Amino acid sequence: MNISKETVIIRSLDNLDPEVARQEQIKRNQAVIELLRSWEEEGDEEEQTETWEYLRTALDEDRLSNRPLFP
Repeated sequence: MNISKETVIIRSLDNLDPEVARQEQIKRNQAVIELLRSWEEEGDEEEQTETWEYLRTALDEDRLSNRPLFP
């Protein structure tokens, strides 16, 4: 049986004192929050605008309706 690293961590936390498990969960949550914030800060506004324009055009291009999806 192949058990993932995350499964082992979760099972290990289940065997800990509830307060210790809670503190470990808080640490993991903080790490994820920091990662998401770093991704948000990396964003290039010009690149995001170009990507949106491309997506909007591509989505409206092959519509069955004559009405644009994003007017």
